[in-house]
Amino acid sequence: MSDPNWDAGVDVNVLALPIHGNWTMAIEYVDAAKRLKFVVNDTADAPADAPQAGGGGQQAGQIATASLVRNQWNYSRDRACNANGDPKAPVNPANCLIPDAPPGALIGKLGGSIAGKTSDALKAFVVGSFCIIDIDDKWKGTLYLAMNADPLSQLERAGQLAVKIYRSG
Repeated sequence: MSDPNWDAGVDVNVLALPIHGNWTMAIEYVDAAKRLKFVVNDTADAPADAPQAGGGGQQAGQIATASLVRNQWNYSRDRACNANGDPKAPVNPANCLIPDAPPGALIGKLGGSIAGKTSDALKAFVVGSFCIIDIDDKWKGTLYLAMNADPLSQLERAGQLAVKIYRSG
């Protein structure tokens, strides 16, 4: 079998605490007979509003360089993790959106509502730091991403993950 022909990819920032509902909309519509590849690197470009190291303005003649930060988020006030979550988290996984995934892990669903849980999806899955899924004729719709967390723990979550999503036909 030959390697899939991946597109250039789309960058999505997935907030630990989405602005609306439980999920961040990643791709408005994914149609059938596609493959999706998710990649979450250990580091990401610092958000535009992040303070820069060294402070002060840029000296004349200096070249601006992008600063890299750890690509992680907080699932509670003092607990951070990457896209693979924290299997030792002091969180009851039964209360999370996907109970058999580690708390804090990056998860996805295809279909359903931005306000729904995974039960309203056509397909729910664990993404982690790398994942490839096949989409068939039954699975099409909006692609959502989120932190696997208890929906009632919103006040404790913070940060975001930079995710790259590739599609193949």
